[in-house]
Amino acid sequence: MDLDTKVICWDLDNTLGEFSDILSEMSIEREMGRHVNPFASVSLRKGIRETLEILSQKGFVHYVTSNNPIEYINKAVERAGLKSYFKDTFAYDPVKHAGFGKLYRQVAERHNFNDEDARARMVIIGDASQDQPADLSGVVFLHDPSGPYTPSEVLQQAIYRLLEAGNNNFNAGFDALHGNSLSLSDGINLRFDYKLNPVSPGIIVPTVTIDIDKGVYFQLRRSGLDLISPRK
Repeated sequence: MDLDTKVICWDLDNTLGEFSDILSEMSIEREMGRHVNPFASVSLRKGIRETLEILSQKGFVHYVTSNNPIEYINKAVERAGLKSYFKDTFAYDPVKHAGFGKLYRQVAERHNFNDEDARARMVIIGDASQDQPADLSGVVFLHDPSGPYTPSEVLQQAIYRLLEAGNNNFNAGFDALHGNSLSLSDGINLRFDYKLNPVSPGIIVPTVTIDIDKGVYFQLRRSGLDLISPRK
């Protein structure tokens, strides 16, 4: 195992961007029984490509972890031009599906992480509380309820702050910052709270919540997302 490996698990919808038009394209393909010329555009969080590139250059390993079907995830990531940044994709599995949250142990096992390694070296990013872990206790969850309108640099800075505070350990960084509110810029703050998964007994979720003032949020929404149109 590479002792320096850090793993980021990214939710898809409303975290990397908005991809719902892909579903319409897939529905038409199913009805026609064949592939059609791509027509669905996708909208990306501003700066996400640059953030993935910077983090990749620093040695972070990225995974898409989504409760959507694998076909939809792959088509969305490829249409967005982000496929090269992700080592692999983990999709919805009805057999292993968690009651509330997602299953991340399968990602840890890819790197031979034990539970302590996972707490130190993994972080989860998602827009909904359902993106939290249901099978790994103590893995930091970066909760971004404003979704793709939060600038990607905010996610990047949150990751750096955790590792700086924890001497290159996500969980230790959370412990050091727990109970604090950390300002990243005017109207954008990080809040550090321990939570419990409401369904999975004993799963503690160290949660970093990105709080954005309403005025700042409306400004971010007005600036919109990055539209990616399909190549014909």
